[in-house]
Amino acid sequence: MLDLSEFLIDPKKKNEGVPFTLGPATLWITKLGTDSAQDEMKKAKQRVFGAGKLGEQAYDNNTDTKKTKKMMQFVVASVIKKWENFVVSGEDIPYSKEKALELMQNEAYEPIYEFVIECASQEAEFKQSAFEEDVADMGN
Repeated sequence: MLDLSEFLIDPKKKNEGVPFTLGPATLWITKLGTDSAQDEMKKAKQRVFGAGKLGEQAYDNNTDTKKTKKMMQFVVASVIKKWENFVVSGEDIPYSKEKALELMQNEAYEPIYEFVIECASQEAEFKQSAFEEDVADMGN
């Protein structure tokens, strides 16, 4: 028998993010499928390929991996909600949306970009765990 509760996504984790550790740093990352990520995808398509029907056609016919990656950089930056212990050349880097985008667009930080995509795609990390369900049930 299939227990559908195993597939429940925790709305708080989905929208506010789940902490992922990268060395001494922690990033709170949301799921790629959130409404805000989808909105960012639409905006990114327009930034990279143009608006309207011509932009949609350009996107549909795109074979340029650089343009696709540029579009995804906006989306990936949008799923980072905060971070702690980010340091570049000994300087603490406080979180901001602008700084997240700047890092995602810098080829030197490609491993961070790939890490964020991998984390935001991990369905299991955003599911409501049995422990959390038991705690929620105790409150009722």
